[in-house]
Amino acid sequence: MSNAGRAFADTYTIDIKAYIDGEDQLIIHDGTLQWHHLQAAAVGRHLGANKPTIISTSLNCETQMDSVKWTPTWPEEPPAEIRYEAYSSVFSELTPLLPDSNSYVTLTDISSRGTTVISQEPSISNDYTLIIDFDDIAESGSALYHVMIQMESPPPDYIINIKAYIDGRDQLIIQDGTLQWHHLKFAA
Repeated sequence: MSNAGRAFADTYTIDIKAYIDGEDQLIIHDGTLQWHHLQAAAVGRHLGANKPTIISTSLNCETQMDSVKWTPTWPEEPPAEIRYEAYSSVFSELTPLLPDSNSYVTLTDISSRGTTVISQEPSISNDYTLIIDFDDIAESGSALYHVMIQMESPPPDYIINIKAYIDGRDQLIIQDGTLQWHHLKFAA
């Protein structure tokens, strides 16, 4: 069976690996990523280190980015741990661009010792910005967190205008991208 002409949802997958100590939020918008650091040492900065965030992405199971290392800059150079609320530099090379539409978002915690949750779903009211919260505050030191975020955009809506002369009762069957008339009964 051919899929020609069929509308499917696009599935965007973002795989993130980062060293978390305390609490940090990953802000994902359009083609950008940015860390919002809240407590303890900033992402990758525990004990004066400067470890990168590792990013992999795919669109409909086709790899777009494969283990790209991003070392965000912070208000102070290493070995400063940034033990205050701060924003990182913006990573602006995220591929593919995320959809500008309502999406179904799932977060899979592959490896972490604390919690990771979606703290903001993308919507028109927040300009389709997704925020993931990484919480390692209950644990001592930093740990590698690995999460997978999947966003599925709904297929486009279609409008079909039909003008037909019906003598009785007929059905229009729409299936697998095809239209087919089925005559049921002539008028009496």
